[in-house]
Order: sequence, then structure tokens, then C-alpha cells
Amino acid sequence: MSQRNASPLDDSVGYWVHRLHRAMNSAFQRRLLALGVTPPEWTVLVHCSLGIASPAELAERIDIDRAAISRLLDQMEGKGLIAQEPHPSDGRCTLVGLTPVGRDLVPKLVSQSREVNQQFLRHLSKEERAELLTSLKKVIGELPRSTYPSC
Repeated sequence: MSQRNASPLDDSVGYWVHRLHRAMNSAFQRRLLALGVTPPEWTVLVHCSLGIASPAELAERIDIDRAAISRLLDQMEGKGLIAQEPHPSDGRCTLVGLTPVGRDLVPKLVSQSREVNQQFLRHLSKEERAELLTSLKKVIGELPRSTYPSC
């Protein structure tokens, strides 16, 4: 029996993270779309539910530029998921908040996210899951942060 040749991809973390991301994202996206939400909208809804109200901070947290966050927020406002209001003390800025529709959707989306995580990580022990998450956060924590202007 011949042994398969080793591939440079066998020990490429980026390759394996990318494959996992594609598979998990595809499964999660199907669930989101059934609820009428896109993956970028999901991340904005979650951050807004945690009190993030600045478009600039939302852009940084989901790693998109100011123009893209503006388009995304307008799209979400059109769907009735969020509301944008002028900043009370800085007329150049807006604040973002969840509408009742958006607020009611967040627990359903979180549940879907947890189900997808469970589906893909079911073969790992609780400790292995925690270790994986800790390691990923550590690597990502060392990445250079994008800096978008305030507002």
C-alpha cells in the first residue's frame, strides 16, 4: 500500500482555518437567510445589542471601511432592524440602535449561531473547544488593528 505524499497544506493553519470558515459560514448563512439577515447584518445586530452605537466602532469591530458600514447601516435601517439618529452633542456623527424588530431577532440569531458551532465542534471536548477559542483569540489579538476615524 502506498503512503500518500505529504502536502505543504497539511500543516498550514491558514488553509485549515479557511476551510473551517467556509464550511461554518455556509451553514450559518443558510440559517441567517431563512431569517432574512445577512452575515454582516448579524454582526452589527449583535454588537448593537451589546451597546455599540458608533458607526466607526461598528466598522472597526466587523473590519469594514466607513463607506461600507454606511451602506450596511442604511440597508439595515431600510429593513427595520436598526435606527440611526444624530449624535446629541456632535452633529457630524450618528448613533445606531436596535429597533424592536432587530432586538427581537438577536436571541434567535444567537441560538442559530450556537447550533452551528455545536454542529461543527461536536467532536471536540469542552476543554478542546475552550482551548481552540483561546488560541484563535490570541492569534487574532496580535493582528494589527484597523483605525477608522471617530464617529
